[in-house]
Amino acid sequence: MKQHWRVYFVVLIFVGAACNASSLARGQVVLPNWRLLGGDAANSNLIVLAKHVATPVFPDMIQFDIHQGKICGILSKYPEGTTYQEVKDAVNRYHKKWQRMEQRKTVSAALDMTLWRNTDEGIAIQLTAKDGGKVELIMLPIGLGAETNKTGKERSSSNKKDSHN
Repeated sequence: MKQHWRVYFVVLIFVGAACNASSLARGQVVLPNWRLLGGDAANSNLIVLAKHVATPVFPDMIQFDIHQGKICGILSKYPEGTTYQEVKDAVNRYHKKWQRMEQRKTVSAALDMTLWRNTDEGIAIQLTAKDGGKVELIMLPIGLGAETNKTGKERSSSNKKDSHN
């Protein structure tokens, strides 16, 4: 029987009394490091989030799916007050040309959703905003297996400086 682990990383953000959800929304949304997909989950030098922006908006929760010791999925949930459009803009900073589909909430569609398929990086991304406004981002490996991208380079989970955020 194959083992499949789900690991939860909770990112805690301490917000002062003067800071509310609307002021958080004016910051820059920080994405999880998608280059961890396919990487070794046992590596203690994983860079999960970059925080080199002036006013970062971090996810409230990041969940990693792990299969046979490799990271095979990332789920991020953003704090209340972070809009669908803000997270979409953050994804599009890096993956805009790979956007494949967008569905806006209508009578027949229950949620807002955008999909990206970046074959160069070997990832698929789904962004959703459900009723109540909670924004979720899912990242999954695609292509030549979870361990390599299109160019055949092995995915790195080392502590290299990453400029994706």
